[in-house]
Amino acid sequence: NKDSHIDLNIPKGMEEGMRLRVAGAGNAGYNGGPAGDLFVVIHIKEDKVFDRDGANLWTGITTTYPKLVLGGEEVVSTLDGDKVQLRIPAGTDVGTVLRIPGKGLPRTNSSSRGDLMVRVAVSVPKRVSEEERELLMKLDSSAGSKGKKGRKGLKGKIQDTIDDLTN
Repeated sequence: NKDSHIDLNIPKGMEEGMRLRVAGAGNAGYNGGPAGDLFVVIHIKEDKVFDRDGANLWTGITTTYPKLVLGGEEVVSTLDGDKVQLRIPAGTDVGTVLRIPGKGLPRTNSSSRGDLMVRVAVSVPKRVSEEERELLMKLDSSAGSKGKKGRKGLKGKIQDTIDDLTN
């Protein structure tokens, strides 16, 4: 047995368990015949940020309750290290999956790429100031009320709360 090293060009988009054949890089042939082929089995190392589903990648973001209700944007990092703006539509639920087209992995034998799938979570503060507590209690007591004279509805109340916090 002898160890040897070879350089390989791994095609883009290879997936777990795929085999790569390297012609003539195997053991020496019988009775002076040509060397056999080397088969390399691909194993993919797990990433700390992204999960893979074929050519699609999955990640998550944590946003705020007002952005889920009113809509907004969050910055998402891609596998390539780019930063992209993800638009969060108004009325987005926790756990919703938003798609960023073409920011996944390259597809095998293709020039196209998969998508980046982003699962939305919400950030809940552990501590709030007394003013924030009062505003949240006020918001909670009026949440979902409809048709009451003088009320703006949940969206208006949230915007008023945001305005109060920022002023």
